[in-house]
Amino acid sequence: MLPDSPDVQSVALGEDGVFANAKHGLLYIDCSTIRPDVSADLATEGAKRGIRVVDAPVSGGEQGRSTHRYRSCARGPAGVGDGGQDCRPRLPAGQTV
Repeated sequence: MLPDSPDVQSVALGEDGVFANAKHGLLYIDCSTIRPDVSADLATEGAKRGIRVVDAPVSGGEQGRSTHRYRSCARGPAGVGDGGQDCRPRLPAGQTV
């Protein structure tokens, strides 16, 4: 998880970022709470590169962090994470989809 939209953009879309180095079919799960337009841009760019992008921002605040209990609402392209099955094994411990 990264703290803000510019951080996610830099790490994911940067010249030597995740998307530039990803293999076709990568499952990219973004758990950061960022602007919706940035999440949409990631999904669009990921689709162009054959990357399966799932937007899964977390909630829970300080209490969630200290107790390792987070909630997430995940969304991604059709066929990815049918019922969250693709995503669950890869999410941080305590995060519920």
